[in-house]
Amino acid sequence: MSAVSNSHLIQNQNRQITHRLVLFPYAGGSASIYRKWDNKLPSSIAVHAVELPGHGNRLNEPLFNRVEPLVQSMAKALKPYWEGSYVLFGHSMGAIISFEVAHLLRRESKRGPAHLFLSGRPCPHLTRKEPPTYDLPRTRVHRRIETLAGNSERGSGTSGAYVRLKSDTSC
Repeated sequence: MSAVSNSHLIQNQNRQITHRLVLFPYAGGSASIYRKWDNKLPSSIAVHAVELPGHGNRLNEPLFNRVEPLVQSMAKALKPYWEGSYVLFGHSMGAIISFEVAHLLRRESKRGPAHLFLSGRPCPHLTRKEPPTYDLPRTRVHRRIETLAGNSERGSGTSGAYVRLKSDTSC
């Protein structure tokens, strides 16, 4: 299965591509959150939304619960996108993944991205002010999710969203 959600690629073949924009979603999110970005950007930018294993159209694939193997898998799976000029963007957990992918590529003496855009996450060198939630009991994780995102997951302790979020936040 492809790491990039093909349903979210701009299909116009008759355009001059100057940059590829590779987008990484937040914890529990999928490539579909970026579905409208292609019509908001110039046609010279090819938009590629990453679909993480266990998310979106890759639900049947195993989730990662450590960031290092996920980053290695993403760097390998996205290899065709590293040709030419490319830009990485990640939001929240996606910021961590895109930051680590960029560093992995540079460590391996591969050309890194032209730009790295990160949002929804403090700089990696800043200390965390809140304790992590990935190792909390399920009921406390649910309370934390409800606090952060409202109560749409209330009472759904066996939901797929809970399992994905638990795995994502343990990275």
